[in-house]
Amino acid sequence: MIGLAGTHRTGKTTLAKLWAEQNDIEYITPDVSGVIKTFGMECGDIKTIDDRLKIQRRLVEACDKTFLRKTGVFITDRTPLDVAAYTMADAVQHMSKSQAEELNDIVEDCISITNATMGSIIFLQPGIPFVEERGKPPENVAYQEHIHSLTLGLAQDDRTQVSLWSVPRRVTSMEERLEAISGVYSEIMEEISYQAQGVDRLN
Repeated sequence: MIGLAGTHRTGKTTLAKLWAEQNDIEYITPDVSGVIKTFGMECGDIKTIDDRLKIQRRLVEACDKTFLRKTGVFITDRTPLDVAAYTMADAVQHMSKSQAEELNDIVEDCISITNATMGSIIFLQPGIPFVEERGKPPENVAYQEHIHSLTLGLAQDDRTQVSLWSVPRRVTSMEERLEAISGVYSEIMEEISYQAQGVDRLN
């Protein structure tokens, strides 16, 4: 129901797990690292567009399996829009027609899964200190900003039919970020309550 979206190293996982624990809400996530490792690689090892497309297609399947069969309230740190953004990041002008078609298919599938499973997306922007970790993308602020822009663009695309919220860059403390998620959750629950009573909210 709630997806934390955005580029790598913005604290999505830490935040989602902590908020879930504090509010007795289920935390779920596709095994991104596990999927990449099945190809004998880690996040920072993906070099070619063909490798990216194969891995991202498998990640779309993982999102499908993880989210579409899920009922009830949950929070995740990996949305299908993130998968789409990382796929788009490797697009180049002179890719083959089949590569371009597969990339577009992946993006469309990611948007469809997002619409079917995510009630609201909270967008986390870069801002917290970049911590280097094995198995994570290397420290590269330009690449981080590139993924940030692609993810935000997909979230605001009119094909994406979910409620979108954004945590400003200046909000970097864990306490403020947790409060932001709780505020969104309260709005969602209030909206569901109105709908259950057959009332349409005007604002």
